[in-house]
Formats: sequence, structure tokens, C-alpha cells
Amino acid sequence: MALQIQSASFPGGPGSTIVQNVTVEPYVVVRRADSAATCSAEDVPEEGTGDSRYSLRFRWYRSVVNRGGSVCWIHGDREATLQCVLCLRAKAEVRKSFHCSTDCLRRHWNLHKELHGQNNRFPHNGFASENGFQSGDKSFKTGHTFSNNGETWIEVGRTRCYTPQAEDVGCILKVDVVSCDSSSGFAHELGRTFSVRSERVRPAPLPPKRALITLPPPKGQPSLDTQGGFTLLTYNLLADLYATTDQFPYCPPWVLGWQYRKQNLLKELLQYSADILCLQEVQSTHFTSFWAPELDKAGYTAIFKKKTAEVYTNNAYAMDGCATFFKRAKFSLVKKYEVEFNKAALSLSDSIAPEQKKTALNRLLKDNVALIAVLEALDPQLPDAPPAGAAPRRQLICIANTHIHANPELNDVKLWQGHTLGKG
Repeated sequence: MALQIQSASFPGGPGSTIVQNVTVEPYVVVRRADSAATCSAEDVPEEGTGDSRYSLRFRWYRSVVNRGGSVCWIHGDREATLQCVLCLRAKAEVRKSFHCSTDCLRRHWNLHKELHGQNNRFPHNGFASENGFQSGDKSFKTGHTFSNNGETWIEVGRTRCYTPQAEDVGCILKVDVVSCDSSSGFAHELGRTFSVRSERVRPAPLPPKRALITLPPPKGQPSLDTQGGFTLLTYNLLADLYATTDQFPYCPPWVLGWQYRKQNLLKELLQYSADILCLQEVQSTHFTSFWAPELDKAGYTAIFKKKTAEVYTNNAYAMDGCATFFKRAKFSLVKKYEVEFNKAALSLSDSIAPEQKKTALNRLLKDNVALIAVLEALDPQLPDAPPAGAAPRRQLICIANTHIHANPELNDVKLWQGHTLGKG
């Protein structure tokens, strides 16, 4: 069944924003020659990825010449109006020397001045393998450059999706897609090639810088800096099922996209290197496919508790919950407890007058949960070591992770949930 490409476009149509580190997936409509029905590119294998006779070939290109003026490093949606001369003298990364206004430079000076101590450009970040090239593929460096109608392009990817890199900022991207038939042993093209061009790529916005807060020990207790201290981070991830333009109309759609947010979130969490991570609004599918395996690579063990109700979004049901991660080199899990506030509400309703029970349950049943972990320090370093021959003392830590009800008009429900967890 031969394939015919009907159309190809970028999400959002002409003029859509393309941003560094935000994966771009062209929308391709395909029709099989013997059928009137159409399908998307996701239903057709890419060239070289399967045994199917018919496939789609994708080729991504970057314009060699930077198009238009420069853009602000801090605010990627704004044109640059000034450039820092000190950055040029220090041979810092050129794109980071641009700002949209003097006020922008002044407000971000503490961040900006760090560039003046960087004498070399940032190293290549490995996008070749991510976008369909192997890191040792010499053809990427020496070939795949061509000119067409006075424009010069260099090939940068060979997969259906492409993640723009720092080298792409300020340039135009183009993707060519064509159907192929491999029945003769090698893939030859069927029909015409569809080409889609982007607007010039914008730089990725900078995540905020945060600092861990040091909690002093109780009065009269030794400092925890060297004796049994640990670091803990808590973070509400904003589950993808809630990250909609209806809920956040002031955010550009690409900022809310999970493919973009997940990499920034992971990068920020890892840079703190906290011993314990308490994460809220962790979508259950993302916990399994992303958070657990990615944080496992960083040496964390994970436990997870889902909420008690699903939400219908994007033509599917989804659910979020609380996830706790701890460094397995420092802690072991002794016990895990799961709290469902709905069960506590139903238990409480037994003591409520019948005429008030329905009203109380309508207010208290909110599907929130909590996750409690009892951890044992593997190297407690306690100041008062046990006498010789005595069994070593165990240092246990109880970590409670919860996301209580968010509605600001239901403060009594928040208070009840916190009280229930505290006495639990």
C-alpha cells in the first residue's frame, strides 16, 4: 500500500514560536493509496526503524546565515537592543551578550556578570545523537550542506522530531518529509517532498535561581552540618494534565508543553543534589516513564502514591500524586505509609449527625493523599556513640509528603487535612 503525503506543517501553523530545547514535531497527514482514510506520521514507521516496506524519511536543516537581528538572552520573545562589550572582550558566548533593554541588563546583572569569567564558548551539548546522528558520525561535520535558490542549509537531524540546540538560535529550521518504498532493497522516494520552514529559533528562557534554606538545630542540640545532617527539597511539578492554556492563559503554549518542562525540571532538581526529594503533582504515567528511571540514574530510590480519582484530559484519563525520592547511598527504606484523606473523611462521617453528613462529605472528599516514609541513615554519624559491644543506634527519619487541597476558599478543609496527617 503506497503512501501519499497530504500535508505537512508545524504545530501552531505559520508563525509559531520555535524555542531552543523545545522538541518540535511536524504534523504530517498521510493517506494510503488504497484507502480514503488518512493517518498521522506517528502511525507510519520512520525510515530505517522497522521492516515495513513503506516509511517516511525526515531531514532537518538549519540555515547557515542567521536571520534578522539578535534576540534578548533573558527574554527570548523580544528583540535585542544592546550588547555587552565586556562579554565580547571576555569571549563569552555571543548570544548571551544581548539584552532587550538597559533595565533588563540591570535586573539580571548578577547572573550576567558570571559570563565575564568564562573564557571559552560552551562545549557542544551532544545534540547530534539526540536528533538522529551518532556522536562519531563524520558525515554530520563534513557533508549534508547544500544551496538552494541562493540559500545555504546544513543538515542537523534525521528523525521525526527535532530538538533545537544553541547552534540553531537565530536561524531558520526546515524539515523535508517524503514517503519511501524499500521493496527493491534500498529506499527510493515516492511522490514529492514536502518542506516546512520555521520562524527563527528563539533562545530558551532561564530558570529561576533558588537557594536551599538551612534550618538551625533545636536549642542545645549539636549542629547538623557534620553530625547526621541531610538536605531535603520539596517541589510542586505542576502535572501536565493541569498545564493548560485555559488554566494559564498568560503563558505561551510551548512553555506549558511537557517535552519542554520535563527537561528543565529535571535539570533544576539535579543541580541541588538534595538527599531527599518530595515532589507533588507527579503524573502517574510520567512517574513510570520519566521520573523514576531518570532519577534512578542519579542514585535515587523512589516511592509513589497516586490520588484516588482520575481526571479526563487530552482524550484520556490521567492521575497525579506524590513521589518521594531518597539517595540510596545515604538511606534505606524502613517503612512506607499511605494516607488517603477520603478514607479519613468517611471514617469521620460516622460521628457526624445524619442531617449534616452529606454536606460534610461533599466538602471533605477531595481525593488528596499523603505519602509517609520512614528512612534509616546508613551512616548516621551520631555524636553519642554506643558503648563498646552494644548494638549500634539506628537513626530514623520520618518524611511526610503531601499536597493538600488547593482551593483557597476551603481553608477549613486544608486545616483538617493537615491535622489528620499530623495526628496520623
